[in-house]
Amino acid sequence: MSKYQNIYQDLYTKIQKGVYPAGTKLPGEMTLMKDCGASRETIRKALSLLAANGYIHRAHGVGSIVLDIQKTDFPVSAITSFKEVMENTGKSFETNVISLELTEPDARFKKELNITDDTKVWLIRRQRVIDGEAVILDTDVVNAAIIPNLTVEICQDSLYHYLENTPGLQIACFAHYAQVYRP
Repeated sequence: MSKYQNIYQDLYTKIQKGVYPAGTKLPGEMTLMKDCGASRETIRKALSLLAANGYIHRAHGVGSIVLDIQKTDFPVSAITSFKEVMENTGKSFETNVISLELTEPDARFKKELNITDDTKVWLIRRQRVIDGEAVILDTDVVNAAIIPNLTVEICQDSLYHYLENTPGLQIACFAHYAQVYRP
């Protein structure tokens, strides 16, 4: 097993045993680097794997928050909408749109979305509430050249449903990124 996988396994075990309970922050990257004797890249790989598997939510400037994995089994690595998952649970749920803004993409999103400097993106931040408790904060970035007319109502209902039902668009998933494109 590689070093990042060992760190992932150690953190996963601590989450499962309640050393890091739901809603708490994991130690910061610098602390983990020191405690694990690992590079920042190795720590980030372990944290990314925890996030991809739905155990933590990573937020820039906030840190890594442990998620309550008992709330729902959300397939974060597949293209299934929050609404689709929740409709099958019988739990009450809602999506609150915190912000929807048309903006300039940063360098990372230009690269990930393969877009030019003059292309705008929609930056969407949504809070997911299950049984009255906010449990997920997600951020989506959508190429505005492909989807020019997003509204709060679309984002509040189901962005994936809108994209799946917009003629001429398809969604493909590449290693935890959903890519919307015109075939």
